Amino acid sequence: MPQELGIPYEILSASEMNPAYRAFMQLNYKIPHMYEDFEEQVSEHKCLYHRTFTAECLRGSKADLAVLGTPCPLFSCARTKRYRDGSVESHHHFSATFQTAYRFLAAVNPAVAILEQVEGFTLPFSTTDETTPKERQVGVGLYPAGFKF
Repeated sequence: MPQELGIPYEILSASEMNPAYRAFMQLNYKIPHMYEDFEEQVSEHKCLYHRTFTAECLRGSKADLAVLGTPCPLFSCARTKRYRDGSVESHHHFSATFQTAYRFLAAVNPAVAILEQVEGFTLPFSTTDETTPKERQVGVGLYPAGFKF
């Protein structure tokens, strides 16, 4: 069993769009269930290794810690359209951060979750909207009653 900081852990599943990165991950870690992208990992898509559906692969699994990173390009300050009105919200990966990440956390229900994102996640949506994606992610009223961060 691998260890980090002297703490043993077991990876339950992972997702990665790039086939070369998936191969690298598998060479370095024993990952029993792999998916091509985060949406597949959360939805009823087939595990790449077993060709069975997510629920069948993860039935009976309990996650104490979830570590996830949602797509970064939509929030990146290097993206030329980053601060145009509606640019972030209309990006095709927007739902992965706000809906898919929530569905994943609700389904897995870990004791602790760590979300990695670029610095632009803490900066305003646009030059006319001072709200930040981070504020929207953790804002009141966005999640069902009883949901705790």
